[in-house]
Amino acid sequence: MKLSDFFLQILKEHTYIPQRSIKGPFIFSVDHCFSIKGQGTVMTGTVLNGQVTVNDTIEITSLQVGTMTVACGRASLVFAFY
Repeated sequence: MKLSDFFLQILKEHTYIPQRSIKGPFIFSVDHCFSIKGQGTVMTGTVLNGQVTVNDTIEITSLQVGTMTVACGRASLVFAFY
């Protein structure tokens, strides 16, 4: 066994990979939030659970005002999930 294979095996044994599902509520962890003139507010981050497709309505609960927004993206984006 090569040394690199040995280290790869050790990493696989000791790395936690969370189990995520496309079923259930859409949960999104926000990394960055910024405004783009003419586009509105853009949020980037990681999908933790669920899925979203282009033109889906999403509620941003952390704002505590019940703000609704629409998911949008490039034409190649069919849906987002982990």
